[in-house]
Amino acid sequence: MNMVGLSRRTFLAAVALVSSAPAMAAAGEPDAVVRAIYDRAAQGQGDEGGMFLFDEAVRRRNFSSALDALWRKAEAIAEANDEPVLDFDPVTNSQDPDVKSFTVASEARTDATALLAVTLTGRFTERARAADAVVRYVLILEDGSWRIDDLRGSVDGEAWSLREILKQRSGE
Repeated sequence: MNMVGLSRRTFLAAVALVSSAPAMAAAGEPDAVVRAIYDRAAQGQGDEGGMFLFDEAVRRRNFSSALDALWRKAEAIAEANDEPVLDFDPVTNSQDPDVKSFTVASEARTDATALLAVTLTGRFTERARAADAVVRYVLILEDGSWRIDDLRGSVDGEAWSLREILKQRSGE
Protein backbone atom coordinates (compact mmCIF):
# COMPACT_ATOMS: atom_id res chain seq x y z
CA MET A 1 0.00 0.00 0.00
CA ASN A 2 1.52 3.30 -1.00
CA MET A 3 1.01 6.73 0.54
CA VAL A 4 -0.93 8.00 -2.47
CA GLY A 5 -3.55 5.25 -2.01
CA LEU A 6 -3.82 5.95 1.70
CA SER A 7 -4.10 9.67 1.11
CA ARG A 8 -6.77 9.16 -1.52
CA ARG A 9 -8.77 6.89 0.82
CA THR A 10 -8.37 9.33 3.67
CA PHE A 11 -9.44 12.19 1.42
CA LEU A 12 -12.52 10.31 0.15
CA ALA A 13 -13.49 9.34 3.70
CA ALA A 14 -13.15 12.95 4.82
CA VAL A 15 -15.28 14.18 1.91
CA ALA A 16 -17.96 11.59 2.70
CA LEU A 17 -17.96 12.60 6.36
CA VAL A 18 -18.22 16.31 5.63
CA SER A 19 -20.94 15.91 2.99
CA SER A 20 -23.06 13.81 5.34
CA ALA A 21 -22.89 16.30 8.23
CA PRO A 22 -26.29 17.64 9.26
CA ALA A 23 -27.51 20.75 7.48
CA MET A 24 -27.82 22.52 10.81
CA ALA A 25 -24.04 22.66 11.18
CA ALA A 26 -23.89 25.09 8.26
CA ALA A 27 -26.79 27.10 9.64
CA GLY A 28 -25.27 27.70 13.06
CA GLU A 29 -27.13 27.18 16.27
CA PRO A 30 -30.79 28.17 16.64
CA ASP A 31 -30.12 29.93 19.94
CA ALA A 32 -27.89 32.45 18.11
CA VAL A 33 -31.00 33.93 16.46
CA VAL A 34 -32.78 34.30 19.80
CA ARG A 35 -29.72 35.61 21.67
CA ALA A 36 -29.24 38.32 19.04
CA ILE A 37 -32.84 39.46 19.54
CA TYR A 38 -32.48 39.71 23.32
CA ASP A 39 -28.99 41.21 23.21
CA ARG A 40 -30.60 44.09 21.33
CA ALA A 41 -33.75 44.20 23.50
CA ALA A 42 -31.64 44.40 26.68
CA GLN A 43 -29.46 47.29 25.45
CA GLY A 44 -29.49 50.57 27.33
CA GLN A 45 -32.26 50.56 29.90
CA GLY A 46 -33.86 47.49 28.32
CA ASP A 47 -37.04 49.42 27.64
CA GLU A 48 -37.00 49.48 23.83
CA GLY A 49 -38.48 46.01 23.56
CA GLY A 50 -38.42 43.76 20.55
CA MET A 51 -40.73 45.50 18.12
CA PHE A 52 -37.71 46.02 15.82
CA LEU A 53 -38.16 42.33 14.98
CA PHE A 54 -41.35 43.21 13.10
CA ASP A 55 -39.65 45.68 10.75
CA GLU A 56 -40.17 44.22 7.26
CA ALA A 57 -36.49 43.62 6.42
CA VAL A 58 -35.71 42.15 9.85
CA ARG A 59 -38.88 40.06 9.83
CA ARG A 60 -38.19 38.57 6.39
CA ARG A 61 -34.68 37.64 7.51
CA ASN A 62 -35.81 36.05 10.79
CA PHE A 63 -39.34 34.68 10.24
CA SER A 64 -40.23 31.48 8.41
CA SER A 65 -41.90 32.13 5.08
CA ALA A 66 -45.21 30.87 6.50
CA LEU A 67 -45.10 33.15 9.56
CA ASP A 68 -44.06 36.12 7.42
CA ALA A 69 -46.99 35.46 5.06
CA LEU A 70 -49.38 35.41 8.04
CA TRP A 71 -47.86 38.66 9.30
CA ARG A 72 -48.32 40.35 5.92
CA LYS A 73 -51.98 39.26 5.73
CA ALA A 74 -52.69 40.48 9.26
CA GLU A 75 -50.80 43.71 8.59
CA ALA A 76 -52.85 44.48 5.46
CA ILE A 77 -56.10 44.05 7.39
CA ALA A 78 -54.80 46.05 10.37
CA GLU A 79 -53.68 48.92 8.13
CA ALA A 80 -57.05 48.97 6.35
CA ASN A 81 -58.74 49.32 9.75
CA ASP A 82 -56.15 51.80 11.06
CA GLU A 83 -55.15 49.38 13.83
CA PRO A 84 -51.83 47.91 14.95
CA VAL A 85 -51.05 44.30 14.05
CA LEU A 86 -50.25 43.62 17.72
CA ASP A 87 -51.21 45.47 20.88
CA PHE A 88 -48.25 44.15 22.90
CA ASP A 89 -44.59 43.28 22.44
CA PRO A 90 -44.36 39.48 22.18
CA VAL A 91 -40.56 39.53 22.45
CA THR A 92 -40.81 40.91 25.99
CA ASN A 93 -44.35 39.62 26.58
CA SER A 94 -45.38 43.06 27.77
CA GLN A 95 -46.95 46.42 27.09
CA ASP A 96 -44.00 48.17 28.73
CA PRO A 97 -40.73 46.43 27.82
CA ASP A 98 -38.30 45.92 30.70
CA VAL A 99 -35.35 43.59 30.04
CA LYS A 100 -32.37 43.55 32.38
CA SER A 101 -31.16 40.06 31.53
CA PHE A 102 -32.28 36.82 29.95
CA THR A 103 -31.43 33.15 29.76
CA VAL A 104 -32.02 30.87 26.79
CA ALA A 105 -32.65 27.16 27.28
CA SER A 106 -33.23 24.48 24.67
CA GLU A 107 -36.38 22.47 25.39
CA ALA A 108 -36.46 20.31 22.25
CA ARG A 109 -34.34 19.92 19.15
CA THR A 110 -34.25 17.94 15.91
CA ASP A 111 -32.17 18.49 12.79
CA ALA A 112 -34.85 20.84 11.41
CA THR A 113 -36.71 22.24 14.45
CA ALA A 114 -35.91 23.77 17.81
CA LEU A 115 -37.95 24.91 20.79
CA LEU A 116 -36.17 27.48 22.94
CA ALA A 117 -37.38 29.06 26.18
CA VAL A 118 -36.24 32.57 27.05
CA THR A 119 -36.62 33.58 30.69
CA LEU A 120 -36.64 37.35 31.21
CA THR A 121 -35.58 39.36 34.23
CA GLY A 122 -36.67 42.99 34.37
CA ARG A 123 -34.87 45.98 35.85
CA PHE A 124 -37.92 47.54 37.44
CA THR A 125 -40.76 45.06 37.56
CA GLU A 126 -41.24 41.47 38.58
CA ARG A 127 -43.85 39.33 36.87
CA ALA A 128 -46.82 38.29 38.99
CA ARG A 129 -46.51 34.76 37.57
CA ALA A 130 -43.17 33.14 36.78
CA ALA A 131 -44.61 31.64 33.57
CA ASP A 132 -45.28 35.16 32.25
CA ALA A 133 -41.51 35.80 32.23
CA VAL A 134 -40.93 33.00 29.71
CA VAL A 135 -41.23 33.40 25.93
CA ARG A 136 -40.86 30.27 23.81
CA TYR A 137 -39.53 30.30 20.28
CA VAL A 138 -40.34 27.63 17.73
CA LEU A 139 -37.62 27.72 15.08
CA ILE A 140 -37.36 25.77 11.85
CA LEU A 141 -34.46 25.28 9.49
CA GLU A 142 -35.52 26.95 6.23
CA ASP A 143 -33.30 27.84 3.28
CA GLY A 144 -30.20 27.02 5.34
CA SER A 145 -31.06 29.36 8.23
CA TRP A 146 -32.86 29.02 11.53
CA ARG A 147 -36.08 31.02 11.32
CA ILE A 148 -38.79 31.85 13.83
CA ASP A 149 -41.99 29.93 13.13
CA ASP A 150 -43.86 30.94 16.29
CA LEU A 151 -43.49 32.80 19.59
CA ARG A 152 -45.48 31.60 22.59
CA GLY A 153 -46.06 32.85 26.08
CA SER A 154 -48.70 33.52 28.68
CA VAL A 155 -50.22 36.51 30.42
CA ASP A 156 -51.88 35.96 33.78
CA GLY A 157 -51.93 32.24 33.06
CA GLU A 158 -53.59 32.64 29.64
CA ALA A 159 -51.49 31.16 26.82
CA TRP A 160 -50.89 33.06 23.58
CA SER A 161 -49.20 32.19 20.28
CA LEU A 162 -48.06 34.76 17.73
CA ARG A 163 -49.06 32.39 14.94
CA GLU A 164 -52.59 32.02 16.37
CA ILE A 165 -52.95 35.78 16.93
CA LEU A 166 -51.93 36.43 13.32
CA LYS A 167 -54.34 33.76 12.05
CA GLN A 168 -57.19 35.42 13.94
CA ARG A 169 -56.25 38.89 12.73
CA SER A 170 -55.89 37.72 9.14
CA GLY A 171 -59.19 35.85 9.12
CA GLU A 172 -57.66 32.38 8.71
